[in-house]
Amino acid sequence: MVSRLRRQLGPAGLVLAVIALVLALSGAAIAAKGGLTGKQKKEVTKIAKKYAGAPGKDGAPGAAGAPGSKGDTGPQGPQGPQGPQGPQGPVGPAGDSAFVTEIEEGESECEERGGAVVGMEGEPGTEICNGKPGDPWSPESELPSEATETGTWASGFIKDTTAYPGVFRDLQMPISFPIKLSEEDADNVDVRVILPNEEEYSTGTEVPQTQCDGSAGAPSADPGNLCIYIGGGTVNAPSFPEADRKVVIDPVAVPVKSPDGTFGAVAPSGTILRGLVLGQEIEVFGAWAVTAG
Repeated sequence: MVSRLRRQLGPAGLVLAVIALVLALSGAAIAAKGGLTGKQKKEVTKIAKKYAGAPGKDGAPGAAGAPGSKGDTGPQGPQGPQGPQGPQGPVGPAGDSAFVTEIEEGESECEERGGAVVGMEGEPGTEICNGKPGDPWSPESELPSEATETGTWASGFIKDTTAYPGVFRDLQMPISFPIKLSEEDADNVDVRVILPNEEEYSTGTEVPQTQCDGSAGAPSADPGNLCIYIGGGTVNAPSFPEADRKVVIDPVAVPVKSPDGTFGAVAPSGTILRGLVLGQEIEVFGAWAVTAG
């Protein structure tokens, strides 16, 4: 019977069964005494160790658990060291060369003005020509037809006019043309005087203001005219009646004379404006415009 139990329970199971039987038979005694004594515990342990079998083999691994949730992104790592310099690249192909070929004056290119042909090797190139002479503003040129030039004139302040010659003290103020008139235009230009009250005079006769429709602030002249605008002035002459204190650019008399002294004439380079002074301290000023015919 014991052999049958050993086969069914194994050595360790048989020991434990015997211990359980002993405990069951002596249950009242254990209960009365409050459990196993220390000696009994040692005996039980000793018996259990003596008949305990070897540990069994590890069981097969269990199935893998479900993946956990994604963790937080970690902090950025430090910058890595600089890598070594790469190898030098191959030499590139040679570029195209430029050329400049001079064009002499008198050659057929550039209308004989001279210049150069500029381009890249293997291409026709582009002509770059010298500019044409300025017309009409180059030196020695003349004011072209219907072109206008303007300027100003003034006596300056004169403290004492008694030193000027003549009863009416002839005051002379130059008008110079930056660009000269042609001889023909200078000989035929009509000189007109425009007073501050806008009266216009030509060759001693008052005429409608049709050829000189500008002002001292914005002078203008129609073709073939020299328009002289009187802008204003001041006169102080205690010995003269107030009505006679004035500077007269007398349109009835001869208002201009040429640089060679010819009264009433205009030279290609300009003319001289004449004023008759009726006063002792004076200042007079204005503007002019001339337009070639």
